[in-house]
Amino acid sequence: MISLGQERLWFLQRLDPSDAAYRVAVVRRLRGTLDVEALTGAFADVVERHESLRTRFPDQDGLPVAVVDPPGPVPVELMAFERPAPEGPVLDQPVLDQPVLDEVARLLGERVNAPFDLASAPPLRITLVRLADDDHVLCVVLHHIIGDGWSLNVLMNDLAAFYLARTEGAPVSLPGLPVRYAEYADAQRLHDAGADIGYWTGRLAGATPLELPTDRPRPA
Repeated sequence: MISLGQERLWFLQRLDPSDAAYRVAVVRRLRGTLDVEALTGAFADVVERHESLRTRFPDQDGLPVAVVDPPGPVPVELMAFERPAPEGPVLDQPVLDQPVLDEVARLLGERVNAPFDLASAPPLRITLVRLADDDHVLCVVLHHIIGDGWSLNVLMNDLAAFYLARTEGAPVSLPGLPVRYAEYADAQRLHDAGADIGYWTGRLAGATPLELPTDRPRPA
């Protein structure tokens, strides 16, 4: 079962799949040595922990349903833009040219704005750009149907914890999740089906029916 907010976002996505208004993204510049394999594994750990990040939304008889995929490897697109080899001492190594940074920004912009197919796969897109051995850019994009700005903060914090666990053997000190999003959606639906309908039925009891003008045909 999906929440009322997810159902609304699903409808808006079907109405205009090219609309980028409901895509949420974070881009981080990562300085220093990066273990790409550990980072990819850490993403898998985060997605296993948060089942919303592995949920897709096909339709069933014209209505959306939530399908949670099992944990597994998470696709991470890898791109590389190399600095030119230094000709002098390391301190004289040239920085990245602005055209290279502009091209990276353009490519990441394409990935942020690219539409999601909510039915076929969880709407999560990860790109890692290698600028040098000690310089990377990480771009994480998700559809608003599975997260928001606050969710991205949680995702990045959990990612850091799992990355440290994989690279330094540090224990993962993350609290257990008190509730699954599917449980929240179920509770919301039950509340709306009971209390809210009962409230408005009582409030509108005995109300005079609204008379709408029918002097000419109206559009659908």
